[in-house]
Amino acid sequence: MNGALVHVLLPPAARRGWSRRSGWARRWLSREKIILIVCLCPCLSFGLDRARLGEMLTTAAGAQSNAYLAARQSILDTSKDALPVLAVAASDSKLTWQQRLVARICYERIVRANDLDLLRRYDWELHPKYNSIKKGTMLGPSSDLAELGVSKCVEDGLW
Repeated sequence: MNGALVHVLLPPAARRGWSRRSGWARRWLSREKIILIVCLCPCLSFGLDRARLGEMLTTAAGAQSNAYLAARQSILDTSKDALPVLAVAASDSKLTWQQRLVARICYERIVRANDLDLLRRYDWELHPKYNSIKKGTMLGPSSDLAELGVSKCVEDGLW
């Protein structure tokens, strides 16, 4: 093993007793092993997250109402750490369409959180096509406001 490599890889305390003839250095610190360990660390954590996310997607896809919202929120709580895994899951043909849909919804909710918040806080009365006479009843918005909402979602690219 190269002395310069040992100088870079080992802390000073470990370098003091090192010699080219010591057996432990040749057995444990080969360049190939170090490269393998460094390359596998991200892959191993990615695999663990994928399995855990798969279970969470299965739970959310089979749930309804408040149980669905709680399961979806548990996925959203992983925040941006889960984005690469969610992107893969959203197009994974091995998953059911419900799981892929939940993955896509969670991905969009994490990535477009600011846009969704702006849509929630949008003042519809300032919209040029808003008609204050047709506000609707207590049961829901009028059809005019529903059309405005759909057109606003399409305009912003939200679905």
